[in-house]
Formats: sequence, C-alpha cells, structure tokens
Amino acid sequence: MTNKMKVFIENLTLREYELFRKRVMDRCCITRNTFANWKSGAPVAKRYQEPLDEIAKEITGKTIFK
Repeated sequence: MTNKMKVFIENLTLREYELFRKRVMDRCCITRNTFANWKSGAPVAKRYQEPLDEIAKEITGKTIFK
C-alpha cells in the first residue's frame, strides 16, 4: 500500500508545502516532529484525515485520503 500523505507531500511545490505544513500544524495541533513522521510515511490517525483533506483542497484543489 502506498502512503497517500507521503505521495501528496512529494508532489507539492515548495510554496504549497510551506503553506500546507503550517496549516496542518496549526489546525491539527501537532508538532513539527509529528508532521515529519507523516511526511516520512508514518500512518496518519483517522481523526486527522478529514482536516488534512480540507487543508489539501484549499491549497491544491485535491484531497489526500478520499
């Protein structure tokens, strides 16, 4: 199974990545370390998937998990 979060992040421009990381850390109340773990392929808890999809859609028009 491919890690959807990792693939999504790898396809962002630098500007999109910076916006995405900041919004995710703010809205999901996570640390930079947790974000780095997700970026490296660690599983994302189900409770974070909907907010992550909303943020992704705001920035790129695409969702991650749906």
